[in-house]
Amino acid sequence: MEKYEKLIDFMLQHGRKKSDLSDKDTFKGLNLFEIISGKYHHENLHSDVLRVLLSPNANHKGEDKYLMLFIDFLNRISTQSVQFSGESNFQVVREQGRRDITISTDTQAIVIENKINNAFDTTNQIPFYYKQVRDNGLEVLAIVYLTLDLGKEPDRSTWEVDEKERREIDNRLLSVRVYDGTPNDLISGWLNKCIEVTTDCNTLSVLQQYKSILLKMTQDLMDMEFMSQFKSYLEQGDNYEIAKSMQDNFKELPKYMALTFKDHFSKDNKYKPFNEIRMNGFVPFFNAYRIAEYSFNMDVNIDFDISSVDFSVRVPEDYKKGEPEKVLEAIGMLSDFEWNENAGRYFHYCKSTILENEKSLIDFTEKFLQKLKDNETKIELALTTM
Repeated sequence: MEKYEKLIDFMLQHGRKKSDLSDKDTFKGLNLFEIISGKYHHENLHSDVLRVLLSPNANHKGEDKYLMLFIDFLNRISTQSVQFSGESNFQVVREQGRRDITISTDTQAIVIENKINNAFDTTNQIPFYYKQVRDNGLEVLAIVYLTLDLGKEPDRSTWEVDEKERREIDNRLLSVRVYDGTPNDLISGWLNKCIEVTTDCNTLSVLQQYKSILLKMTQDLMDMEFMSQFKSYLEQGDNYEIAKSMQDNFKELPKYMALTFKDHFSKDNKYKPFNEIRMNGFVPFFNAYRIAEYSFNMDVNIDFDISSVDFSVRVPEDYKKGEPEKVLEAIGMLSDFEWNENAGRYFHYCKSTILENEKSLIDFTEKFLQKLKDNETKIELALTTM
């Protein structure tokens, strides 16, 4: 049990992170970025979107609001000032000198290195960009290293710099996560604030959809990271055998739940008005409640994702749709059931997430049995006047 508890704790840690993302209503509605799913993982798409949002002259109708919010964001996470001096005529360009995004005036610049697609650094990449901008006569205020992967950092092992240059670059280098659940990630620290100040409906839609796709990518990456960690975990000691044992026990759980369900209705004749409840394999079966020439039966199928109560009326050698429909109308529960076209003889009640709602399945069954008992006269009248 101690080893089971350790495995469960390992799984729950990942579950909490996924729950935090799910709570943000990430994936609701139509999302244009997801429609072009072959491209939303590509670095260039994100650089294009960010350049447009940061450019004061773009047609998002936000003028320089998004850029100013971005600069404010960098100031909050930087140990030194990231402020453009004087009257600023901003340019925001892509792929200038192979830099993903450069925000500049005549004298100063911010460089954004986009690693959302988890690309490797090229040799001496960050120092090369720093020197490139500085050699063009501009002061480098900040170098933003933007990543989806929470553990990704600039590869300093390939830097070809002396100690003075290393300190200069490090003082300006800001590692920014797209989302890590803190006020200092890109979504919380900047994108949410852009959404708050946006009044144009088209721009607001783009911002919200872009936020959603970033969160989706973060969750996808977390899933991959978790599976990698989980595989490593299973390779330690006897963890694989423990996990396999837990999986085998988990598969047996619906059978146990079916037996406890049957035991519940066996006590004190709770199965009435049916004549008995017995197990048909691992399916609780309510058998032979009769009114006139009609025989009622009910199966309760229990599984992890969906449980179902299957109610049928036999007339006298066959099953038909009309008879159970009349019964359900008579007891006021027709809306709780749906016709099972596949079986052709059942009205079918489904209850999802059985592990969370085992009590609700029992409650529903008890309610249904009580309705059958309380309305026997109505049922007989409904059936005999068809």
